[in-house]
Amino acid sequence: MTTINDKLDIFRKLVYEQEEEKYKKALEDLDEKARNLIESKKLEIKKKKEDLAEREALLKETEKNKAILEKQQELKSKLLLKRKEILEDLLVSLQEKATNFTLTDEYNDAVIENISEVLLNIDDKELIITITEEDKEKLEKSILKLAKKYKKDISISTVPKSKIIGGFILTDKDRTYSIDNSYKTIIEENRYEIGKRLYKALEEAGDFQWKI
Repeated sequence: MTTINDKLDIFRKLVYEQEEEKYKKALEDLDEKARNLIESKKLEIKKKKEDLAEREALLKETEKNKAILEKQQELKSKLLLKRKEILEDLLVSLQEKATNFTLTDEYNDAVIENISEVLLNIDDKELIITITEEDKEKLEKSILKLAKKYKKDISISTVPKSKIIGGFILTDKDRTYSIDNSYKTIIEENRYEIGKRLYKALEEAGDFQWKI
């Protein structure tokens, strides 16, 4: 026979078990949420680390590329400077060779021939031919013979050798035009072409290629 106390015990047991079940369920839910939160934080931290590593790698790559570009620009500037130095040395060498050529018999013949070609194509009768002081002593007679041949009235003026090296400058009497066949001018006027050929030769030789 079930007594009142027995009924109370049964009631308490049912209520306790129900509450215990609810408590366990609440703990399980809380534990699951905690695990999910921890896992989410782990993934978030991992993602941040990956993003940070990616940004650092990108920054390093950017800095590396910048350093490479700066190095390339530095080497390119040095290369251009070196090429200019070589060109200037070459032009000086050409001037020296031209100076040496003015001391030869071939030079005298070449200048007289060039003057003859110019006189043949000029209508003006009164002309001025400018040559070096040294050349006047060697070429004056030949120039005056050309004047007679082409029926020209030619005056000869002189300048220091440092001004023109060799060759001649021809002008009309009023100096309205000038034909400059001096060696110094010829070399300077051909500076660009000389430089272009020089640089091409250097590149083909591979002596001044810059690399990283």
